Amino acid sequence: MTAERVLVLLELLEDFDVWVDGGWGVDALVGRQTRTHGDLDLGVARAQLGAVIGVLGTAGYVVTDERFVSVTVQLTHTVDGQRVDLHPSTALADGGSEQLDFDGNPHYLPPPEIGHIGGREVRCMRLSTQLRTHKGYVLRPQDLHDLDLLHELSDVVRASVVIPTVGRDLGPVLDGLARQVRAPGFEVVVGVDGDWEPTVDGVKVVRLGVPQGVSVARNRAVEAAQGEFVGFLDDDTVPGPDWVRRLVVGLSGVDAAVAGRVVEAGDGVLNRLRGLAFEHRHRQNARQVDYVNGGNCGFRAELFRELGGFDPAFRKSQDRDLARRAVLAGHTIAYEPDLMVTHTGSYTLRGLWSGRFRAGRAAKAMQKLSGDVSVGPRDLRTTYGGSLIALASQHGLKLALAALVSITAHRAGWITG
Repeated sequence: MTAERVLVLLELLEDFDVWVDGGWGVDALVGRQTRTHGDLDLGVARAQLGAVIGVLGTAGYVVTDERFVSVTVQLTHTVDGQRVDLHPSTALADGGSEQLDFDGNPHYLPPPEIGHIGGREVRCMRLSTQLRTHKGYVLRPQDLHDLDLLHELSDVVRASVVIPTVGRDLGPVLDGLARQVRAPGFEVVVGVDGDWEPTVDGVKVVRLGVPQGVSVARNRAVEAAQGEFVGFLDDDTVPGPDWVRRLVVGLSGVDAAVAGRVVEAGDGVLNRLRGLAFEHRHRQNARQVDYVNGGNCGFRAELFRELGGFDPAFRKSQDRDLARRAVLAGHTIAYEPDLMVTHTGSYTLRGLWSGRFRAGRAAKAMQKLSGDVSVGPRDLRTTYGGSLIALASQHGLKLALAALVSITAHRAGWITG
């Protein structure tokens, strides 16, 4: 469908209450054609639907699909197969309208705004409405293209990036966020677990006053968040250059949460052990998973609040517990390998034992509550990808022994949990 043909059809319908929707509607907002379009989507006043179909009939278009006439009517040209999709809505006194979805639920559409196609003014769906309608379904490549354009036009805060901290240097993680490319509007909310005052500009800071744990810090930060999507980073991570875009795109589809990929930096034995666990998980993951990592994940803000956020009762694996509750509530979590962060951990053998012991206790508690949902791996093969002998052969004896300590601590926690 060319711009010239769009203008011809709009001129043909100039006496009717119609406006440009869909992909051409996005290009109208941009003011230029940015991609090829296989069809033309038009919003139309429901009372005028029959008359509009009649006029298009004089131009060679016939109705080819009216199974969902309350939502959309498809017309196809009898000669070249070009398609026009009409989306009826009921006109309201304020100039807006009410449109039904496929479940019969009404949605308010504000009045159209003015865009440009081929240098001419046209009425088109508002930017805010385009953003709202580009979510909740499996996004195709053309939808992702349009969504990027809408983000460039909008100054709406779509995502809130939450970073809990106990006083670490926030420079690396904030620098990573400052270098984001093609990012929609986002804000940064730092949740301080204590009374430390970070010396940073341009971010919201929520201080707990007294230490209450990472779960409370994250939850309190979300209370101050404005975005419809909430992404979580840790204060010792650095996000990839398109992290915010990947977050928003991942949460704009059918999934209610996203789990990203973590790459462990550092060449110490315990760093390499942690990295081995991350990479084994990455290789084993399907498109949908039953876990999130609190240092690289995202949720629709509405769902996060419905679930009650992170549970402070879990001293470890709060993120797995949150994922467990999301899955049990019928939601899906997408694994997004391109939602990537680099993590630089500082580990000790004592810390490894303590953390893995608490993780084992948490896993047992979750298993008692709901079976194996989100419990996670519990042995060498499922955690690190090999037996003790294989790990020693491939990664060295020190790493293999550290893996054995890790699994032993986890089992001890599980048994005593």
